[in-house]
Amino acid sequence: MIQDQQQDPIYGVFAEQIGFAESFVIFDWDIYQEIFLNAISDVISTKSPSEALREAQQQINNILPDTGVFPVIREVQEQAQETASQ
Repeated sequence: MIQDQQQDPIYGVFAEQIGFAESFVIFDWDIYQEIFLNAISDVISTKSPSEALREAQQQINNILPDTGVFPVIREVQEQAQETASQ
């Protein structure tokens, strides 16, 4: 069934990602919604799609935590700090 879905011209790209694609946590849906709505408005008004997407990507990168997409569990982080200080 996956091989058939991979041939679909619209949805095939998603079927091809099975086995290695990952999602990330959306920390604040309202912020993401605002970023994408602004990108769509920019394309409708003046900007190229690639320019609007680059700006949206930068805005999203700016709101992601420094620890990465998956936050470090506080207990593990505290244990690591204790071990490092010893």
